[in-house]
Amino acid sequence: MVSGRHGMMLDLADSLVHFKPYVADSIYRVILNDSASSTQSHRVRALIGESGICSDRSGYDTAAILIDKAFALASRAGDSSLLMQVLLARGNLSIDLGDNEKAGKCFEQGLSLAKRRGSRQDQNSFYLGLGSIERDKGNFASAIRIYTEASKVAEQSGNVRNQALALEDIGLALNYTNDSREALQYIRQALGIRMKNNLLREYAMGLQNLGITYRKLDMLDSALYCYGEAREMLLQLGDSNTLVRVQYNTGLVLKNQKKYREALNAMNQVLELCRRKGIADGEVYALHTLAAIADELGEPGKGIQYSDSSISLAKQHRLISDLPSLFERKQELLAKTGNFKDAYATAQSYIALSDSLLSLDKQKEIALLKTRFETERRESENLILKKDLQYHQARLIFLWGILVLTAIAFILVVLIFRYRNKHLKELNLLSEEKVRLKEQDLVFQSLIRTDLTNVNRSVREKLFPFNLRFQRKKDQDDFIQLLDEITREASRDPLAEFEFMFQQLHPSFFEKLLARCPSITKSELQVCALLRLNLSSKDIARLLGISLSTVETTRHHIRKKLELENADNLCGFLITI
Repeated sequence: MVSGRHGMMLDLADSLVHFKPYVADSIYRVILNDSASSTQSHRVRALIGESGICSDRSGYDTAAILIDKAFALASRAGDSSLLMQVLLARGNLSIDLGDNEKAGKCFEQGLSLAKRRGSRQDQNSFYLGLGSIERDKGNFASAIRIYTEASKVAEQSGNVRNQALALEDIGLALNYTNDSREALQYIRQALGIRMKNNLLREYAMGLQNLGITYRKLDMLDSALYCYGEAREMLLQLGDSNTLVRVQYNTGLVLKNQKKYREALNAMNQVLELCRRKGIADGEVYALHTLAAIADELGEPGKGIQYSDSSISLAKQHRLISDLPSLFERKQELLAKTGNFKDAYATAQSYIALSDSLLSLDKQKEIALLKTRFETERRESENLILKKDLQYHQARLIFLWGILVLTAIAFILVVLIFRYRNKHLKELNLLSEEKVRLKEQDLVFQSLIRTDLTNVNRSVREKLFPFNLRFQRKKDQDDFIQLLDEITREASRDPLAEFEFMFQQLHPSFFEKLLARCPSITKSELQVCALLRLNLSSKDIARLLGISLSTVETTRHHIRKKLELENADNLCGFLITI
């Protein structure tokens, strides 16, 4: 009887996770604390549910510990069904943490178990996870193929909820390839399935994604309509987490339409809701956007207050990956108010946080702030020093006449000695400067090639459909041939020449690194090479075509493999190799 009661309690908790997470949290804790009566299956489900709540509140460390406990219990029980639930939860958590490699292993292991058991519903879930990884990597064609397979499996098993989710994911992936018109068809098809089967929460989430697609097409009024419909449904359902995202997107659209007062109202509602529900990252994003709106309204002072609040909250909840953009916004606002001293200090905080050199443009901007601050400080100091200089000048003239004759011989000897040392130093500096210039040229050329490749690919993707507008096949063929000639360079790998040139500059770098750490992977070696050239995490992500969170996770793995202490600087260490 107790076991059956726990099962009903878990079903209730699972249904309340999105609507009343605090109630669901209490139920999960009751089951976990009643270890004498609850079964292993119940404890595993409760641990997975509790982990999901912690993840939604940005408590990723706690979520990971709970998932590990669930995995240990499921493994001891030898229940493959339980193990698949844990693998799915662990894979989704790994995606949130930016560890796509670990997530992929979880999903592949789970998919293999699901196929052996013949469970189409579980297969669908793991296919969706694998598709998300490919989408995060930028492999959109591969992601669409996997989502299509997930849709087929869901349709065969009669799981309309997962079928709609797969179709929606296909639409979202098409958004990234600028096929937003086709994306609309898939998302609307998913909405139709959900409405037919009364899946109201999923329907509201689908409306939000439809709004995002309309934003891609610059159909902002249509996007606002979708967000408004979704907001009304979510208010009735009591799903505060999804409501926050819908309201946030509404504020962004209003801001893009320059309806600043309405945007302020929307973002303040997001802020209030996040504070009430304890959604820390949502509160940070809302404050960050409020700072941008205040700036566009010509109120940089108010924007600085919002920026300070967002930075303080991000530090409090250890949202480290968000801090660089928050510091950058504050620095821009301080500069607009003429407070160059604090703007320079904020930029320095941004540098220290990024753990790498900034781009050349950012260095110039910071140098300008520093110069203006130093100029203002020196002007005030010069007023005080002017009289002292006049006094010392007269005194020096008198002493010069006495010292000049006795110092000539000594000066000649010193000059000869210094000339020789200076000559040697100049040669060394010249050699080092040549290497630095070659490194900078390599970096900029690689980034330019990456951007050109992306532009070429984008041009091809946007222009290719125009061949259908030609009535004659010969005209279509001529158009495609011309398009191939224009975008031929898009197939070249921008990193190929980079790796060759890097080995020319630092021929023993990879050998020494492999000698110190034989387990380091090829992708980690690439990131090490880019860090050796002092690239920021943002530029590394741009060059490699991966997400910023993936770069940060790779850096963490490299530090761990190299056994570096917390106080050790990764870039500084790589430069010494």
